Amino acid sequence: MSQPRPPVYWPIDAIELGDHLLEIGRARASGATARAPRRARSNDWLAKPLPERRTRLAYTRAFSADQHKRMAFGLIPQGTDDRWFIYIESDQLFFHRGWTGYCIFTVQLVPSGMEYAVAEAWVNRDPSEYTQTDSEADIRLLDDLIEMLLQENLE
Repeated sequence: MSQPRPPVYWPIDAIELGDHLLEIGRARASGATARAPRRARSNDWLAKPLPERRTRLAYTRAFSADQHKRMAFGLIPQGTDDRWFIYIESDQLFFHRGWTGYCIFTVQLVPSGMEYAVAEAWVNRDPSEYTQTDSEADIRLLDDLIEMLLQENLE
């Protein structure tokens, strides 16, 4: 089975991404959902590896077992307006751009008592794939994406 071909990519800026996240929030508030019909896997969409040009983020957070379960469901783009493909493998979350397949973030989770803690988080720094260079902005975006994922997969 061949992977879907993404449409031509136009770079997105932070304001446009913020608007998109607001649209998702409004859709959730109205009861709409784009939840994947099953758990997302790496071969469900175009997924390129995180390039060697990367930066470790100072991102710390812990998740309950229920939150981990919801994150593990992932997010498979349902249309061209869905900008992220997210999946988990071996407790590592991968965040790929839906149109290009570029890996923008990875987050390694480790069990810590009754929770899962972030062991490390990385961001793409290849300027041909991702032009953001502000780590603080990247941390905010990553946190927003995780919150979106948690909301997306409410049971």
